[in-house]
Amino acid sequence: MPVPASFQDVDLVRKVAQGDRTAFGHLFDRYSQLALNLASRVLNERQEAEDVVQEVFLQLWREAASYRQERGNVSSWIVAIARSRAIDKLRSRKARRLFDPAGESEEMQDLAEQLPDPTFRQEDLDNQLLVRKAFGSLAVDQRVAIEMAYYEGMSQSEIAEALREPLGTIKTRIRSGLLKLKQALSSGAGN
Repeated sequence: MPVPASFQDVDLVRKVAQGDRTAFGHLFDRYSQLALNLASRVLNERQEAEDVVQEVFLQLWREAASYRQERGNVSSWIVAIARSRAIDKLRSRKARRLFDPAGESEEMQDLAEQLPDPTFRQEDLDNQLLVRKAFGSLAVDQRVAIEMAYYEGMSQSEIAEALREPLGTIKTRIRSGLLKLKQALSSGAGN
């Protein structure tokens, strides 16, 4: 059953924080497919992606009271949780394979290729930290839009549709976010 458009996301989250299962169901109906699509892209494994969706909405149920509208819209919040959970599951999968002595040699070869070069330079590590810090300084809405565009390969139109935001808003978020990143990285690197 489609969720009535008259139910605003923020109102639904407030009701969920009060234990309203119907409001929770409406949010699940509205955003579970978005969370599943994102998790599937990250994990390339349907069952694990479905597990991520369960974890996302369990977290939403438990932490609905912690949602702050000024930090971003509900869809961005859900996408951020889904992305974080999917990446955690991906890391966990890789770690299990790394420590599984019965693991297939092909999988071990893939993991070995992904491990950092043992001859890394301190400068490389410093640059990674600088990029992470700069990216972390962006507003949640900007981070989510940039991640969806660059890590998920989504077009700006697809992002706008997924987040239920106007296309112009998404374009502005991505552009202003990239400009902030450029500024932060150039000032941090001393260039």
